[in-house]
Amino acid sequence: ITQDKPSDTIRIFALGGSTTFGSITTSDFTTIPGFLQKKIDNEHSSTVEVINAGILGANSSLEKQLLMNYVEKFNPDIIIVYDGANNSTVDLVLEQDADDHITWAIVTYVYQFYRTPTFIYKNFVSEGLTLDIDEKMSEQLAQSWKDDWKEACSQKRDYKIIIFIQPTLSNKIFLSDDESRQLKLDPRNEQMKYNLEKIADISSELKGTCDGVFDLRSSFENITEPIFFDNAHVNDLGNKIIAEKMYENLLPYLPRV
Repeated sequence: ITQDKPSDTIRIFALGGSTTFGSITTSDFTTIPGFLQKKIDNEHSSTVEVINAGILGANSSLEKQLLMNYVEKFNPDIIIVYDGANNSTVDLVLEQDADDHITWAIVTYVYQFYRTPTFIYKNFVSEGLTLDIDEKMSEQLAQSWKDDWKEACSQKRDYKIIIFIQPTLSNKIFLSDDESRQLKLDPRNEQMKYNLEKIADISSELKGTCDGVFDLRSSFENITEPIFFDNAHVNDLGNKIIAEKMYENLLPYLPRV
């Protein structure tokens, strides 16, 4: 990509965390931006670039900084934001003298890198670990998320900002055995689901400031195939479904076919 954009080109940047970047996808073409690029290429004769600007671990604060300090220099026409999960993530604070809690901490840390902990969980970790919902924390996280995008959308700009709130495993109804185990493995899932609900609720306050806000949490409700690798990362099928949902909502902002 060059900083100078050809005059006949529509340039779209996709901001987000590792789910946008495509941490567990099989190729660059099967990331969300990759599938979106293919969909646009198939449906539009105009030249449209979809640029993957996802960063591992990024939340709205980092994404906003990336947009305002770097991406703007590349003359974007549309910014699509796919986030919510990293803003909803919470740290687990447990008593360190509890064997189950220590085992859980080790397993969940390793889980983000390997599939082996699924086997460990099935054989060594007790079920039933739960956490109480912290409503005040949820409200603070949601407010922080909203403030980040309100700041970004309120600045003087000549491009569109479209925000998509992503689904997590807790939003999927038909779970595979592995997905079901993942939900049980991490007692933070209910808190994270609640945090994301608060973000979705407060997102309506961005309408009129940002150019579009869309809730994609229900994208996998009717999907029976396995989708999730962990709480937020999905397989190629999941990326394709999200890209198609994005395309449907982006149509008013794209050049006519």
